[in-house]
Amino acid sequence: MKYKFTDTLESDISDAYWIMVRVFNPSAYSEKYYVEFLPMLDNTLYYFNKNDQKWVESRNGLLVNNNKRNVWLLPCTLPSKDTTTFYIRSDIKALRTTKFPIIATVWLEKESFVNDNENFISLATWVTVSVFILFLLYNSYIFFIFKDKTFLYYLVTQIGSLIYILGDQSYFNVLFPFRFCVAEMNAETYILFNGINDAMVEFATAIILVGYWQITRVYLELPKFLPKHDKALKYLVTGFVLSALFYIILIFSKFIDQDKINYLVPNFFIIGTVLMILYVATLSFVRKHKMARYFLVANGISITLIFGSSIYYLFIDVVRTTDHAIIAKIVVVTQALFLAIALVQRVLLIREDLKEKQLEAQELAFQNSLQKTQNELLQEKLEANQRELASNALYLSQKNEMLLDLKSNILTLSKKLPDTAIEEIKNIKSVIQNNMYLDRDWERFRIHFEQVHPDFFKSLLKENPTLTQNEIRLCAYFHLNLSTKEIAAMLNIDPASVRKAKMRLKKKIGS
Repeated sequence: MKYKFTDTLESDISDAYWIMVRVFNPSAYSEKYYVEFLPMLDNTLYYFNKNDQKWVESRNGLLVNNNKRNVWLLPCTLPSKDTTTFYIRSDIKALRTTKFPIIATVWLEKESFVNDNENFISLATWVTVSVFILFLLYNSYIFFIFKDKTFLYYLVTQIGSLIYILGDQSYFNVLFPFRFCVAEMNAETYILFNGINDAMVEFATAIILVGYWQITRVYLELPKFLPKHDKALKYLVTGFVLSALFYIILIFSKFIDQDKINYLVPNFFIIGTVLMILYVATLSFVRKHKMARYFLVANGISITLIFGSSIYYLFIDVVRTTDHAIIAKIVVVTQALFLAIALVQRVLLIREDLKEKQLEAQELAFQNSLQKTQNELLQEKLEANQRELASNALYLSQKNEMLLDLKSNILTLSKKLPDTAIEEIKNIKSVIQNNMYLDRDWERFRIHFEQVHPDFFKSLLKENPTLTQNEIRLCAYFHLNLSTKEIAAMLNIDPASVRKAKMRLKKKIGS
């Protein structure tokens, strides 16, 4: 196989190239390195390991499904004070349609340095993931207790954050049993690529933005207090989701070249959403919303970082770099942390509200108990008055019956007595007759009657103002369901007269 010195690969000539690299190790010890080769689509490294006396092969790249997070590292061993020849087969058929030259680049990194960096990234990522899982468990419990939708939407943002972190650090290369990637060269000879991790990052960003929007509208009660701003937020979030989906479809369908895609629109919607959230929080604070200050203080830093990172990616052309990873982690973790602080304050406010409601319920229960006791006392008093009224009516009836009997007996006796006793008999009859019509008996009866039926006479006279005193008395007796005989005895008339009076009274009052 013949080789020539060049750093340019032409996809229109061949789908794959063999690259030969010679490396001299001046160290007195054998050292382990990682070879990194661009383009990193599908690279296979071959070299003869003189220590083990065998050929070694390793393969890696964006299109290689090997469950490795890092897609550009190819391990090798350099013997001491010797030259090692590497053969790299680079498959570039994914770049067949490119119009620009493909610049081949190769460099070596010590295994210890790379492993330290990988271990740090792995530790930081999984610690962050563990923290988010704890957040998820705790806030799931809080949501179960309080049934507050704010915590439900917070769970949504945390799920989005988890996906974002894993995608940003290329862990879906490990988690998913497949790979897909779209790669192109641009005029500056940079390789533009989008794969499963990039798609998951966009998906996670949409989840975070939707969750954050819902938290804002529930936390600050936007539909109730700021309905127009709530609609504006809805349009901004929807705009980002649709535009991100549109760009993903364009990229992975290869309908348009990646270097021709401008990410201004999705970033505009992100920035617009962040600024609108900050604005409605400030406006709610100005309007004295009780939770606005906690939301504003807790989210001020995270919103500023989100805004700053969006501006950074909008105006600076970056490939996935270490700076990007650091910024992304800071933004996501800070957003989760400070939002958790705001939600904790919300829990405290909810507890205070619950305490106030419990006190109100206790006060209401006490008032109800007091009212019940008062009602029982009034009922007892009413029953006592009813008994007193019944006793009074019975007393009047029995008294008049007794007086009638006594009058009848005196009439019989007067016929047997001499004429000299007639005058004294008349005096006794007069006393009996007067006692049968004592007004104080009626007044006493009326007092007890009004205690039991306080509005009876007032309503009766209002509807029938022409009633006489005797008719009013009859109405009271009829209302108590006294018998005709009892009424006749109380009024000192015969029962037939009572029945006639009842008929006349019904006609007069129309009932």
